[in-house]
Amino acid sequence: MSVTAIVSLKGGSGKTTTAINLGAALALKGKRTLLVDLDPQASLSYVLSPEERGSASMADVLLDSHALSEVILPTGRENLDLIPAAPRLWEFNQESAPARKTARRFADALRTQRRHYDQILLDCPPALTPLARLALHSAEWSLTPTQPSPMGLDALERFLDQIEEERKQGFHEAKLLGVLIANANPYLRVTVESCLRLKKVFQKRLFHTIVRQSVRLVEAPGLRRTIFEHDPHGVGAENYSKLVREFLHRMD
Repeated sequence: MSVTAIVSLKGGSGKTTTAINLGAALALKGKRTLLVDLDPQASLSYVLSPEERGSASMADVLLDSHALSEVILPTGRENLDLIPAAPRLWEFNQESAPARKTARRFADALRTQRRHYDQILLDCPPALTPLARLALHSAEWSLTPTQPSPMGLDALERFLDQIEEERKQGFHEAKLLGVLIANANPYLRVTVESCLRLKKVFQKRLFHTIVRQSVRLVEAPGLRRTIFEHDPHGVGAENYSKLVREFLHRMD
């Protein structure tokens, strides 16, 4: 079993879109996959939760000490399960840092699912919040989506440097699996230039796959669908199918 934290500097980077569709792509490849929504906005939960579900959520695990197994939901899709978020997770995010006891308990809880899942993806809030740090503490890998922008590169470098520095100091052990360029418009000169800069700076740390802007990728969440359900032959599905192959190859 591998655990990957999907972390980003800011919203709008394609973080939750990537969590949803990378998770769906893994499931379609026969990988038993658990998606854990750690973002109080609960966008991932909205898309993938069954319409008839109880109130159990990740907040019950972190704030009320419920067992992780009590809040796992089927999504109605083969090989794909979900632990939903709830707005109450903001209470955890008000802490300056996750307590070591809580972080250790969460990591141990994820390990209890080892025989049930091949892949666990943790969808984190934007920025390096206590919830994101909790995810990094519990993960083996991190993946960072970013929208190609000339203004965001320096901040992205500092964000990743901070994550790496905390890893070296022993706060977590998650290694960077890669930086993913997402929501890219290849017809804009500024996008092309930004992608070239990202390749120059991150080199092998950058995924070869680029997720292009797509109307279908924007439409799918509102319809509570993955891109493979909404537009299985379109560019979005093609991009995430390519990404899942690269994702698994990098873990080998």
